[in-house]
Amino acid sequence: MNGYLMLKRAEETIELLKNPLTFGLLTIIAVRARRTDTLNVHNLQPGEALIGDFKNYGLTQKQYRNAKKNLKKWNLAAFKGTSKGTIATLLDTRIYDINVQAKGERRGKQGANKGRTGGEPGATNNKGKNANNENNEKEAELFQFFKEGVQDYPGVKRGVQTEYDNFRKKHSDWKDVCPLLSPLIGVQIMAREKMLENKEFVPPWKHFATYINNRCWETEIG
Repeated sequence: MNGYLMLKRAEETIELLKNPLTFGLLTIIAVRARRTDTLNVHNLQPGEALIGDFKNYGLTQKQYRNAKKNLKKWNLAAFKGTSKGTIATLLDTRIYDINVQAKGERRGKQGANKGRTGGEPGATNNKGKNANNENNEKEAELFQFFKEGVQDYPGVKRGVQTEYDNFRKKHSDWKDVCPLLSPLIGVQIMAREKMLENKEFVPPWKHFATYINNRCWETEIG
């Protein structure tokens, strides 16, 4: 992640500062947003960022929902749920300018190794190292997605690594489910809150291991 992040001294900025939680979420989006269209594991485009881990930046789920609502209402950001999680898109530069790379712009070091061929010493090793690095990065990313799901889950749970090992052993599609787990738990939490408001019966949360073993993230609540 590189390039500058510029906060504009504008009337809109002054107004937004009166709502610090909304301003905070916009800042998270601006800091995380892609500046370039270079290859990335989430296939994010310039101006897009993953933001579903609201607890990591100090918001409750209710505060997070309200902040998103405000940013949408003021046309500062757009949001969409995907299999990767919630993707936020900065809509303009009224508050933050993240220095999005213009089309055709090239990174300064690009082409430094141009001319290296597969027959040169170390070429094959570099490919192997790159593949290993990508696999390690993907594995770490999946673990982080799962960890967010565990942290969001209101019921009884064990250590994250223990739950993760069980999850991988129980379900062959665990790689596909990992990015969805936290958002789906969030949907179920909101549905239960609505049921409580309507004075409906809300069953207790299962132990997380039971929740995982029975694929309860697929259960529709309410």
